[in-house]
Amino acid sequence: MIGLFHESGAVESLPEALRGKIEIVEADALLWQPSAPVDFLYADIWLTLAEPETLDQVRRMQANVRARQVYFWGQEITLFARAAAWREAGEAWTMDLVRRCAAEQLGLPLLLPEGIGYPEMIDRVVASRRLRGLPVR
Repeated sequence: MIGLFHESGAVESLPEALRGKIEIVEADALLWQPSAPVDFLYADIWLTLAEPETLDQVRRMQANVRARQVYFWGQEITLFARAAAWREAGEAWTMDLVRRCAAEQLGLPLLLPEGIGYPEMIDRVVASRRLRGLPVR
């Protein structure tokens, strides 16, 4: 994965000031602990979306790295599933509810895209999964 990342040219395309801030570490994502908190954790270690252990594993990684912000592959599905009771009780599916769900249900400082209709995007992701008979947990 590190080789593919370097081949992509992603780091080289960044401004010099940002390139110096990036450190790539090859380690077990569930065990690695940096010497200081990190700015951002992007977790994508699963073979498929919405695996049952995803949230617990992200929480474990976050406990180790203490990131200021977290984004994980499939977080939209997890947010949708965890907000179900609130939605069923009639709460509007808004960014405020998404933020509340991230904080109270997931307990993670998630990076939540603003200004793009994120709740509606989550609905589209979930609808697409359901059409294909895939789980939403």
